[in-house]
Amino acid sequence: MDPSGVEYTNVTQNPARDHSPRWSPDGLSILFVSDREGQEDIWLIPATGGEARRLTDDPSADLHPAWWRDQGGVDWLVYESLRDGTHALWKMPVAGGSPERLTTPAGPGDWDGRPNVMPGTGGVIAFVRSHGGDQGIYRLNPASGEPVRLADDDASLEDNPAFSPDGQRVVYQGGGNFDLWTIEVPVPAAPGAAKGSSG
Repeated sequence: MDPSGVEYTNVTQNPARDHSPRWSPDGLSILFVSDREGQEDIWLIPATGGEARRLTDDPSADLHPAWWRDQGGVDWLVYESLRDGTHALWKMPVAGGSPERLTTPAGPGDWDGRPNVMPGTGGVIAFVRSHGGDQGIYRLNPASGEPVRLADDDASLEDNPAFSPDGQRVVYQGGGNFDLWTIEVPVPAAPGAAKGSSG
């Protein structure tokens, strides 16, 4: 719909369950999750509607898509997947190619998910990491290494992170009342730089 709430456009028209839409950086396409082929995969459709194209094809659930355009102008899909038996973050070129795993949860029952990519070309990801039943917000710079914790209060389950337009802050759901919180994002370390708690 347009900002006035007047003009509505039915982008997908399929009896399947289509959900979790995300815009492309140029606003011309929309990523979404659908079970129209009997499993939850990630699809791409023009923002004006038309023929949808399936991007992932795995018996396990592929969820929560996010779009990352790198410095070379290559578009990447970042998403949560249950492939390999555990929820982790994966990436693959939007144009097609082999998926690559980005994270490995710490242990049985743990999971990584809900990715959101920092605006711009860095490919830095904010995501949820669940460990031992506790959820926190983490940041991952795929170019330089391990996830870094941004917010993790033992008394609450942080969820659904999203970057501000300038990439300087993350807003997320947290606290016992499911309030919204923001936190400044540390500047990511450059590739090859020494890693530390603020990296």
